[in-house]
Amino acid sequence: TGDKDFVAILVDLLNNDEPQSVILHGDCWNSNFLFKYEDDDTEHENCTKVALLDFQMSSINSPVFDLSQFIYSCTSEDGLSQFDLMLDFYYDHFANYLLELGTDPSVFTRSDLTAHWKKYAIYGALLCPMILMFVLVDKNNTPEFDKDNYQDVLNTSVQKDEYRSRVVAVARHFVEHFEAL
Repeated sequence: TGDKDFVAILVDLLNNDEPQSVILHGDCWNSNFLFKYEDDDTEHENCTKVALLDFQMSSINSPVFDLSQFIYSCTSEDGLSQFDLMLDFYYDHFANYLLELGTDPSVFTRSDLTAHWKKYAIYGALLCPMILMFVLVDKNNTPEFDKDNYQDVLNTSVQKDEYRSRVVAVARHFVEHFEAL
């Protein structure tokens, strides 16, 4: 990466000719998911359905773009310790959907997913600090978000200790798994 800035790195990642591509959501974090819970589940522990919302950033690329963005922006430090299980869970469901669609899962193997993670997970790691600013904003001090007050939203106070802890955990996880995979 050398002298490249944040935006240049993201643009280079997105402008590739990855032959093993899927349709991506493009903005894959918890605010773009709609969850349905069991009627008596006041603690929101038993999700029965999930739907994706807001497809304005959809594109075609490696599944790791959405996966890394989701894992790094929506998973706690404790959750990151279950990373291998998450990748296995993801791949098993991905392979089952390929079969349902009449495609042999060998077109994108678990080894391919690992190789893609090494190559593209930096995308989610780089976006994580910005996304966490929205995820961890002080709920009592949240301005309305629109194109004219973007800077106000960025200057809104976040839960600083939690923010710092999560960003450090993601950075540590990325470095450890980038080398380990």
